[in-house]
Amino acid sequence: MYDLYRYCRITGVHVKLTLSPDGTSVGPSAEIAMAKVPFSEAASVVPAQLQTLRGSKYKLVSTALGALPRSIEGSFGSFDELGNPCYDRTFWQTEAEATSVALDNDEPVIAVAARTVLGASSIVGINLEVTYHMEFFDLHIPDDLTGLGAARTLDPRIGVPHRSATLASTREEQMEESFTKIEPTSRAVRRR
Repeated sequence: MYDLYRYCRITGVHVKLTLSPDGTSVGPSAEIAMAKVPFSEAASVVPAQLQTLRGSKYKLVSTALGALPRSIEGSFGSFDELGNPCYDRTFWQTEAEATSVALDNDEPVIAVAARTVLGASSIVGINLEVTYHMEFFDLHIPDDLTGLGAARTLDPRIGVPHRSATLASTREEQMEESFTKIEPTSRAVRRR
């Protein structure tokens, strides 16, 4: 999409965490949780800590033999601490900024955590699905994508790019063949 637009911003993210117990496991129960936290706080959180945050999702899951997979889902929007949507230009990203790995410590991230309740080991499968809702804007199509990049030259007299004469004459010839010229009539038509 960055081939068509200059900027984008993430307007929301939907996260689904699924814990699937192994068919042979007889381990203790596990807990899973997710919440939006600052990047600096997301490194070593446990589900019990995430559960205390506003807007968090939490579930206690059995890992016993024959237990069904359990999921938690959360939708998180781009809102500030007061609940206002983030439409400020500081949240716009170019392609270079989007691929950069440097994050500000205060930027919000979604922390996901899973662990067993009693501290004993348990064999489980964890599936994490993340869906980003993004908005692209400021339409900009480079000439190399439209195929006109090679046909453009720089006019040294005025310093402005223009199309070459061969391309323009080809287009004029095509237009003359596809349109017929209509002569204006000399008589005016009166309506009664």
